[in-house]
Amino acid sequence: MNPEELTAVATAWGVAVAALVGASGLVVGIIGLAQARKAKRAAATANEISQESNTIAKDANALAEVANRVIHEQAERETERSDVAWEWRWDFDSKGHVIIQNIGKNAANEVIAQFFFDTSTEANDYPIEIEGRDLLRLQIPELGKRREAALLAERRSVERSVDQRFTLPIPEPVGTTARVRLRVTWLTPKGTPKLHDTGYSDESLLHNAH
Repeated sequence: MNPEELTAVATAWGVAVAALVGASGLVVGIIGLAQARKAKRAAATANEISQESNTIAKDANALAEVANRVIHEQAERETERSDVAWEWRWDFDSKGHVIIQNIGKNAANEVIAQFFFDTSTEANDYPIEIEGRDLLRLQIPELGKRREAALLAERRSVERSVDQRFTLPIPEPVGTTARVRLRVTWLTPKGTPKLHDTGYSDESLLHNAH
């Protein structure tokens, strides 16, 4: 080869080597960019997992606080002392009413009192608070007439006994009793539900047995 040909060959090899080096650098750059994107996605995923873990931990702590509060309140209710007891009697100042009294020392909250009188039932219209020793009056529609009739029957029975000069105790006239029942529900100051139920019994309309 003459000098010109040698120069041309050397130039061609130089261009080829440069091309190879450039392509190799491009490949390395592409691979590096791909790895950087993967690393970025991995970091974002790690941040999301960390945030979710923090949220779960906060929720778990909140649930634990609620559970502890419920357990504490339940323990307080189970050991709560509340002096509430109930009695009832006819209201002699108003023959159509019955008196229901909290004879205990403590207040009863959200009180609903039901009084069953033969086939009827009466109750207060809405829950009320009744302090210790305080009372509630319920109107029983048929009670006034029934008590008037009972008093009249008793008076006639006494008159007959006097006329016949009975010396034995005068039996209670027929129709002077009623089948009654008292049912009271209430809450203690800490929210414990309570129930008082006398069950049914036959009671005199002429005097109080309570």
